[in-house]
Amino acid sequence: ASFLEHHPDGECFVLVIDEVDGYVDAGAERFTLVRPDQIGLEAWDEMRGAYDVLELSTAVKPWLLRHLLLEHDDGTGVAYMDPDICVLGRMVELEASLLQHSTILTPHVTRGMPRDGEKPSETDILLAGVYNLGFIGLSKSEPAFELLDWWSERLLTDCHVAPDKGLFVDQRWVDFVPGLVADLDIFRDTSYNVAYWNLPERRLSKAADGSVLANDRPVRFFHFSGYSPDERETLSKHQSRVRITDDEVLRELCFAYADALEANGFDA
Repeated sequence: ASFLEHHPDGECFVLVIDEVDGYVDAGAERFTLVRPDQIGLEAWDEMRGAYDVLELSTAVKPWLLRHLLLEHDDGTGVAYMDPDICVLGRMVELEASLLQHSTILTPHVTRGMPRDGEKPSETDILLAGVYNLGFIGLSKSEPAFELLDWWSERLLTDCHVAPDKGLFVDQRWVDFVPGLVADLDIFRDTSYNVAYWNLPERRLSKAADGSVLANDRPVRFFHFSGYSPDERETLSKHQSRVRITDDEVLRELCFAYADALEANGFDA
C-alpha cells in the first residue's frame, strides 16, 4: 500500500509462497498476487522440502525478478522490496539509476560502524553479507539476466542460514556482484533502505511538511527488519545499539508503522 501511495502509476506484485485459498482474496487487493507456479520455478517441490521458511522466501527472488522483467517491465526496470519495508516517498533517484544501470544494490553501511560492543557489529555484517537484499533493483538488460541466471543456480541448493559454511541465505552470494556486473550502481543514497544497521550514520529529522528526513534528505523507504507491534519500543530484535525512546522522529515513525500493521490485520 505504501508503495502505491507514492507510485500511483506503478505496479505492485506480491509473491506468496504459502497457501492462499481461504486466506487471500486476490481480486480485493491492490497488488497483483503471484504464485510459485507462475514464475518458472520447476524445482519448487525440491526447494520447499530442503529449506525452512526464511531460506525458501529468500531463495525465490531471482525467479520472481526474471518473471517481472520478462512479463511486466515497461522499460523502467523493476525493484524487489522485503514485506517489512515501508515506502515513504517517490523513489525518483532509483528511477533515474535504473535507466543507466543493470543492477542496483544498497550496502548495509557507508561508514565504519561503532566499535562499542553492541549489535550488529561489523563482523555480524560480514557474516550476513555486505549488501542488504531486502532491496535490489534491476533493468531489462543482458547483464541483469546473466546475474539472475547465476544467482538462481546458487540459490537452487545453497540458500541456507549456515554462517559456518560462509552462507547466509541469498545475501552472501551477492557479495560477488561487484566483480560480476560492470554497470552495477552501489547505491549510497542515505535516504534509501534506512534501517537499524545504518541509523547511527543517518540522522533523522522532520521537514516543514512533516516528511521524514535522513541527513536532510527525504527518506524514500524505511526497512523495519526485526520490528514488531508487540514490542513497540524495540527497534529490532536483531540489534541492541539504537533505542527508539532516544529519538522522537524514530519513535513516531515506528509507532505509525505499528498502527498501520494492526489496522491491516497484524493480530490475525
